[in-house]
Amino acid sequence: TVCEFFNRNYGYDLVVFFEDLHNLQKEAIKEAACGPVSFHEVDFSSYPQGPEVSEITRSSLAKCRFMAGLVFTHPALQSYDYAWRLDADSMYLAEVPYDPFQHMRQNRVEYMWVVWYHEVPSSRSETLWEATRQFFFQNVASDPSTAADSWATAMAATTAS
Repeated sequence: TVCEFFNRNYGYDLVVFFEDLHNLQKEAIKEAACGPVSFHEVDFSSYPQGPEVSEITRSSLAKCRFMAGLVFTHPALQSYDYAWRLDADSMYLAEVPYDPFQHMRQNRVEYMWVVWYHEVPSSRSETLWEATRQFFFQNVASDPSTAADSWATAMAATTAS
């Protein structure tokens, strides 16, 4: 979790933007956080829409557009110098070894991102690849009729070698 692998050391604020979040979900987030939490409802339907698309796609596009730039103009973020954007399904698999906000401040960095090319040895067994392989062998490889998909076939070839 964000708390376990990062924020327990710093207690940074957690600002949550949402369109539909129930009180029980808010309480669970507050309990899991290691710092102050604020919730900000966003009506994505109020943002300009593009071409005619399904309602689900329209909502996804509006959320992407908001998070890609409009979020930084939201009043809830105006008192912050830095923000770290995480999706609802983001997860940490290992300890974050330093404070990225302090690093940015000390090095006058305005924008930073992470691309993880190498696995951290301590988290190797918990990586996405390992989880995907485990799922594949438990759910797909045991039933050849589900392996018609080219991805499944390629994965079987990759993992067999």
